[in-house]
Order: sequence, then structure tokens, then C-alpha cells
Amino acid sequence: MLSLLAKLKQLRAIEDHPNINKFYGTTTATQHGLPAYVDPQCLAQPGKKRNEKSDVYSLGTIFWELTSGTASFESAINSIAICIQILQGYRHDTIIGTPHNFAELYKKCWDYDPQKRPTTNKILETLDKISEETMFEEFITNSEQKPMPILTRNGASNLFLVGPTVQTLNEPESLKINLDDVDALKSQGLFDFKQKSYQKSLETLTKLLSINNNDLDSLISRGQIYYMLGRYKESFEDLDKLLTIEPNNVVALRYRGQTLYKLKHYEESLADLTKSLEIDLNNAIILGCRGLTFYKMKKISRILH
Repeated sequence: MLSLLAKLKQLRAIEDHPNINKFYGTTTATQHGLPAYVDPQCLAQPGKKRNEKSDVYSLGTIFWELTSGTASFESAINSIAICIQILQGYRHDTIIGTPHNFAELYKKCWDYDPQKRPTTNKILETLDKISEETMFEEFITNSEQKPMPILTRNGASNLFLVGPTVQTLNEPESLKINLDDVDALKSQGLFDFKQKSYQKSLETLTKLLSINNNDLDSLISRGQIYYMLGRYKESFEDLDKLLTIEPNNVVALRYRGQTLYKLKHYEESLADLTKSLEIDLNNAIILGCRGLTFYKMKKISRILH
């Protein structure tokens, strides 16, 4: 624990080292860092300069990771999704077995209100006290990453619903967060898709495509959802449109091939699956689909002759 404390005291100096900034091409005044570690106030107010309270928030996230054995927001599909969840007030639940005083410390560190976060001196003082009562090994309570960390709001404020003047993100540039924003819709739609909430994802992606009808990620995701829901004609329309924009998209070729198979257009299905195999050699799923298509075509040929 003493070595941990020593490293914590060096964090600020390392973070601000000119060689680090030169390597990343950033300065401490402009670079906020990875979204999981960023103060929600900095996410909500682009250009806001980081301060000690911002660093304390980041430190709280690192403390939680020490006990979880996993990265914060590890399951998020991208950094935009992380930003949205943080602004909505979500934080990780305490991992079972974490010393109570340590859990209380990192929760205070990542409080959405900067004024309620402890000072760095108070953190060191608390850690010194904890180290006298608890062995460092007791902090690594989830080394096998089981159970999976859970996100809850626990009554935290939802900065995602504040006025439009602060509804912005810094990834990749300032993006407005509101229900009509393409990037926010896309992030939510793809997140729901990954969580297998297909109907919810379908509604969000359809709204997005009514704004930007050529968004490739949304077209391919909605095409897959239509396929899984048995809505093959609609699936074909989305995938066909995508392939006019990006003809060699192997996933779209595969799904259009499967969709054409379901629509009993076997020759067209075979053409798509063969082309996708030329791009993605030895893909077992595509090989299986093409095999079924060959089988179906041969069977029909026998019936006709």
C-alpha cells in the first residue's frame, strides 16, 4: 500500500511531463483524456480547464478499477456511449468484498459535484489510515472479473438532460447531445443492438436514418435486425443500399446473401456469398451458408429435371 501511495503522489508530475504531452501532441490544458476517467463537468462543458477536482474524479475511477480487476465501462461500444452514460449519472456498483472505507473514498472522488470531492491531501490521509487497517491484497477483490461490474445511477444527477448549452461531447469534436443528434442516436442504437434489444435499436436507427439515410453502420445494423426479425425484404433494401455505397463490405455481402437465400433467390445469394469469401477467406459461417445454397440449388435442379 505504501508503494501505491508513493505512485499516487507522482501521478500529477508524470501526467504533466512535457515528454508525455509531446508524445500525444497535447497539453494538460486541452487534453481531457479517456472518457471513462474524465470529470463529467469537463464532458458537459467543452473547453473547461481541468483542475485538481477533475484529477480527483479520475483517481476515483482508478481506485474502483483496483478492486474490480477490470477497466471502467469496459463493455461500452465506444467512447461516445461512455460519455452518455457518465452524463446520465451512471457509476459502477461496489464490487463485493471491497473494504467499506475504500469504497466510500472512491465514491466521494467521483461525485458529480466537484465541491463534494475530497482534496488530494485528504485522499492521501485517508489512504494512510486505510493502509494501517487493511492489507493491500484485500483491495483486489474481483481478480477473475466475476461477477461482472454493474452500472447504477443511485440517485445521481442526470447531466445528460440539462439545457442545450451544455449538451456537447468532445469526441471526435464537439457533438451536441440531444435526441435529434445523429451521433447520440447512433451510439444509442448500436448500444441497444449490442445488448440484443433489437426492437429498441430498430426504432432508434430508423429515426437516425430518417436524418442521415446513408449512415453505413446504421444501415448494416438495421439490415441485420430486419433479417433476425424475419423481415427479409426490408433487410435486403438496407443491405443493397449499403453495398451500392461500399461494394466490398464483407458483412453486408454475407447478410444480403443470407437474405436472398431466405427470399429464394439462390443464384444471387450464391454470388454474394462467393464474393464475400473472396474477401474473407475460410470464414466458416459464410462457407456454411454457401454450402446450404449449393445444396438448395442442386435439389431444385433435380426436381426440374
